[in-house]
Amino acid sequence: LKESGITLRIEVLERQAWVERTLRHDYQMGILRSGLPHPDPDITYSIFYGRDAKQNYSGVSNPKLWDLIDNARSETVQAKRRALYGDIQKTLLNDFNQSYLFWRPAKEVQRAEVQGVANEFAGSWLYEGIWLKK
Repeated sequence: LKESGITLRIEVLERQAWVERTLRHDYQMGILRSGLPHPDPDITYSIFYGRDAKQNYSGVSNPKLWDLIDNARSETVQAKRRALYGDIQKTLLNDFNQSYLFWRPAKEVQRAEVQGVANEFAGSWLYEGIWLKK
């Protein structure tokens, strides 16, 4: 990085200190581990990019985006809702507020006796089909 003219200073923070600085947008670059996608895009977009997003780590301040999120949240027609979330994704990509550097695969371990384990789209276990083999 130094050869490219980039000076890197890594600062390790406790979680609460990191949250406070990040929400003040007191950084030039940060790394955040993101979880699995949720089955409903509203869960992601409203908490990270919405008008009153409590986890607006990237400092998004875009009234057009906020309006899209508000409209998508209240839309009940699935096709219109899908199109609105597509517009939200395009806006975020065009504004380039953040970028994913890598995708970390999820690993799960269970005892051999535990059978029928399945996950819903966001990664949570679906317990209704789990049983113990004797």
